Amino acid sequence: MSKETESDVIKFINKHELVCKVNITWYGGEPLLKFDSIQRILYGFEHNTNKKLGLHTMTTNGYLLDEEKCIFFQKYPLFNVQITIDGSKETHDKRRTLIPNIPTYDTIIENIDRFNYYNPDTYVQIRTNLDHSNIDTFPLLLKEFNAKWKNKGRKIIAYPAFVKDYSDGCKSNCLLVNRSQRLDFYVDLHKKHGFDISFYPSHCVGGCGATVLNYYIVGPEGELYKCWNDLGAKKAIVGYLNSDKIVNFDLLTRYMGGINMMDSQECLDCKLLPICEGGCIWERHKNLYEGKEYDYICHTRRADINTTFEIHYEQSMLKTQQNS
Repeated sequence: MSKETESDVIKFINKHELVCKVNITWYGGEPLLKFDSIQRILYGFEHNTNKKLGLHTMTTNGYLLDEEKCIFFQKYPLFNVQITIDGSKETHDKRRTLIPNIPTYDTIIENIDRFNYYNPDTYVQIRTNLDHSNIDTFPLLLKEFNAKWKNKGRKIIAYPAFVKDYSDGCKSNCLLVNRSQRLDFYVDLHKKHGFDISFYPSHCVGGCGATVLNYYIVGPEGELYKCWNDLGAKKAIVGYLNSDKIVNFDLLTRYMGGINMMDSQECLDCKLLPICEGGCIWERHKNLYEGKEYDYICHTRRADINTTFEIHYEQSMLKTQQNS
């Protein structure tokens, strides 16, 4: 962002006179590449608005999370920071290197440790990106992270996130893990590796801010989107910071209310309705209006609901026996 666009962010926030609290998520690309912008926007928010900073979060690869930034976020505390890891050290360093072939895993782990030291009240969520090439490394990685952080009471957790393909380029040699295979993965985590996995259906925030009135993704030139999957797609721009004009009314209204799980017979027939909230609205929109066939929308449990209930029953009985 230019400094002019940064200033427009503050002006845009002030336009919303009835809003008392603002939630901010730093997202990219890699947001810490523009740490100076983050500093100026937060300073401008603090000194040039009468709003309170609410939920303050960041999604980052963690490589640039050095001591200077850790100290800065003591003044503007993050509720949580999501840091991405691509599997074990060996796997990660094959996928995520700096030119020329400089590994990044050890630096990211060191940065997580440092950040937690300076910001112990911030939840650190390590998102481990998995496909068939690295899925087998996760149990060992989770055991290592739990021993290093979680079991010592530190607010650092690791969780699996399965890689999705939105490029339409994944065909016969696809490495993606389908819904049934994901369920098998969770069952193995519980039965083979002894991790405490929740199999009971629970409320899952499947929809995103695209359905919320005062929710915007701000692009680097001040363009506004409703979903961060749309970032950079000109046809998905719904407005601009420095204008009150809506430039894509059709898309805006579809996100806000035109795409609904209650209009899907498949959803209406599902036993998990409505706790899943209908899944990702962006994927649902792509399927409905652009002829895509994304099957990521539904929760993993739907692959075999009976199995998940059986395991939940086994876990519940075991805990009852242990407590009696």
